Amino acid sequence: MKFSIFTLTNSISVRGKNFISNSQKKNNLIIQIMSENKHKHLYLNFLIYLIFFPITLIFLFLKFIFSKQKTLIVLFPGVLELLILKVFNFRSSKTIGFDFFTSFYLTLVEDRNLFSKKSIISKFLIFIDRLVFKISDFQFVESNEMKDYLNEELNINTSNTYVLPTPRKNDYKKQPTSLNNKNYCQIVFWGNFASMHGLDHILDSAKELSSKKYTFKLIGDGKLFKDIKKRINKEKIENIELTGNLPFYDSESIDDIVSNILSADICLGTFSNTTKNNLIIPHKIIEAMSLSKPVITADSLFVRNNLRDVVKAIKPENGKDLALNIEELYNNKDLMDKFSKAGHEFFKKNFSERTFKESLETIVT
Repeated sequence: MKFSIFTLTNSISVRGKNFISNSQKKNNLIIQIMSENKHKHLYLNFLIYLIFFPITLIFLFLKFIFSKQKTLIVLFPGVLELLILKVFNFRSSKTIGFDFFTSFYLTLVEDRNLFSKKSIISKFLIFIDRLVFKISDFQFVESNEMKDYLNEELNINTSNTYVLPTPRKNDYKKQPTSLNNKNYCQIVFWGNFASMHGLDHILDSAKELSSKKYTFKLIGDGKLFKDIKKRINKEKIENIELTGNLPFYDSESIDDIVSNILSADICLGTFSNTTKNNLIIPHKIIEAMSLSKPVITADSLFVRNNLRDVVKAIKPENGKDLALNIEELYNNKDLMDKFSKAGHEFFKKNFSERTFKESLETIVT
């Protein structure tokens, strides 16, 4: 398998690292600009990205011309990289692929509600989504559901689009744990505190279970962190612990977050009913399955199509239903074992680094 990676922004993400580890590293052009503090200083990093990009054009051009690889893959978000490579490739026979990790329109408009659907910016984001498909020769997406959405809702031609799920490791330093070995149930959520994850519904379920032996640990931060903390304090929800952020891909904190997942009796997915939540599998679910942990998450299009009998699917945006299912699952050891084993098998088949490598090799070849 011979291809090179072009990226200025995404080389430290889990997905980016797997692309890079499977490529011809000596011919890669990887310049980290936005990666290190992308959540804390996004707009500043974007400004640096715009300023720095012209400086790299000469280097980019020379690297492109002298690269012996016929296939080049641009990592998300990579729009400027794609445009420049398209110009460089005017009289070349190189094939340019793009890792369409997610839709710009879907993320910023449908998911985060940053812009109105009728706004000029919204229309511009749809234009960007369509543009990257037009100027790249082939694309990667995370799911068939996302591929269908792009084709049916955004009128994007996906005939050269391949499904390539984001992998996770499963070789962490694991301490053996047993289910139901405590006199209380530990429920763990980790990730960005965003509306897509439905954290208010997790808080609702914690209130329903407050008089019983159920404790919730919420790991992460983000836009809604202060609101979540404020509500916990205001409503005196005493069976919830907020730990702050522990990035899963950060080598300094990965042991901490893995140990927190391993301490869980039940892991939580996402609970909103957003469009994006229906099209993808949240990475926290993959991570839980990699560690053989039972998962409760909202029923969604992706879950119905792919995860039947693998996770416990419940009504979206319903804290009472979540509480009932936590109780039901925790008090049924056989059911917990079933989801633990089924989830881990599903992970090995679909989301291991080995599966990613084999799928990528097949597509590029």
